[in-house]
Amino acid sequence: MSKRLQDIALTLYTKILAPRHTVIPLTKEDNFEPKVILVHNLEMFTMTSPRYPRSVMMFVNKKRRKVILGGIIISAVLMTLRSAPLKDQTAETLTRPGLRSFMQQGERIGIPFLIQPKLKCNQESERSTVITVLSKTSNLPQREVIRQTWGCSKMQIKYNFRLFFVIGTVTDVSSLNNEVFLYGDIIQVDIPESYYNIVEKTIATFQWVTELCFEPRFFFKMDDDVYFDLEFLKIIQNNDTYLSDDVIHGTCVYGVPPYRYLDAEGDKFKVSIGEYPFNTYPPYCGGPGYFMTSHTANKMYLMMKTTRSFKFEDVYVGMVACLLQISVETIDNFVYEKKNITRLLQKVKVNGFRVVHGLTLDDVQYLWDSRHLEYNDRHA
Repeated sequence: MSKRLQDIALTLYTKILAPRHTVIPLTKEDNFEPKVILVHNLEMFTMTSPRYPRSVMMFVNKKRRKVILGGIIISAVLMTLRSAPLKDQTAETLTRPGLRSFMQQGERIGIPFLIQPKLKCNQESERSTVITVLSKTSNLPQREVIRQTWGCSKMQIKYNFRLFFVIGTVTDVSSLNNEVFLYGDIIQVDIPESYYNIVEKTIATFQWVTELCFEPRFFFKMDDDVYFDLEFLKIIQNNDTYLSDDVIHGTCVYGVPPYRYLDAEGDKFKVSIGEYPFNTYPPYCGGPGYFMTSHTANKMYLMMKTTRSFKFEDVYVGMVACLLQISVETIDNFVYEKKNITRLLQKVKVNGFRVVHGLTLDDVQYLWDSRHLEYNDRHA
């Protein structure tokens, strides 16, 4: 590229684009090289910099402006810049020995339980199920709608399961005390409520199931914005071969790479090489819902005790499973993400989705009322 075009490009960048639209500052000392530039009709303008050799500046938004350079009017498209990674050449190839070396740590101290549920964990049948729902302390409405729909005491008896909510700590506990007294289904762990503490709450959940709720045969973990089709429990409980040890079921993904966009400072999904040095994650099941035998949960917790934490709960569970050579398997139509509630109801009816995620309180109630009415009509 000619020196004049480089100067024009640099002026466009430093005087106009950089102050308003870029997230990574570049200077003349960077000797950046514009890759594509149409001076009189700037439609594309990408560049790289030696300071960020593995990224390319890309436009994600544009606005047309007239720019005067040396008396020449240039019609330019000013675009919002975003850096995107080039092929990740510094990440290691994921292997089980490498993951074990990276994740290994000294044995962690057990997490204290500040509140234990009054309800007993075991049910009469040896093939009973425990369902733990991770919830924020402030999410009382979400817990209430679950208690009034698929998680009500009548359904727990009918479908042979127990339901418990796992919460963290907050400063104001006035409403919590009343909830604990009324329902007796709260497990409070000594962990402050935070997005990045979800992993610690999950570890505490596995700890509680292992140490204090080992009687049930099956263990489910769910979020508090889901609807659960209880008929699925019958399939598991009545089929000795459906769910074996050393396998985790859910809606799972395989070979997913970490999100490493360089402009993602503050983005909770960004993962640096230091945080995770491998090119892909191990297979894992999505956090809204997954299940396993209690024996498998016990093995998972024992490994968690000597495994460093990670920022994403579902990925972390997949890491621990990988270290133990526990299989991660997708169940067809297990988790469905809500888009349109009317279409959703039809999909649940036709395809038999077991867990529906991302629901409002009204959505959960609507699904429950519709499915419950349908069930009563069939068995009238």
